[in-house]
Amino acid sequence: MSSFIIEEKITYSIIVEEEFLPVEGNAINSGDSDFDKFVEGRIEERLKKGDIWAWCVISVIASYGVHQASDIAERMSFENEKEFCESWYFEDMKAAARMLLV
Repeated sequence: MSSFIIEEKITYSIIVEEEFLPVEGNAINSGDSDFDKFVEGRIEERLKKGDIWAWCVISVIASYGVHQASDIAERMSFENEKEFCESWYFEDMKAAARMLLV
């Protein structure tokens, strides 16, 4: 693909899917086991309520014409899509996907 991509013509999509790795031992490792259990418990509670953003795999897809590229992050936890879109993760994932278009 040409390296002359017009940034404004790139569109981004987000796909959120269920994470199959267990929360325990994968969500946080702060060094404070009580805090880690608290965070893991909160994620588990949200999962029981069907909150996909609690523990998920996120794909960010960059599309430019007929070309697509993506970046994927596993073991993610956000309050919602808005929080993800306002995070540095989203910006980094967009940049990673965009670079693959070139």
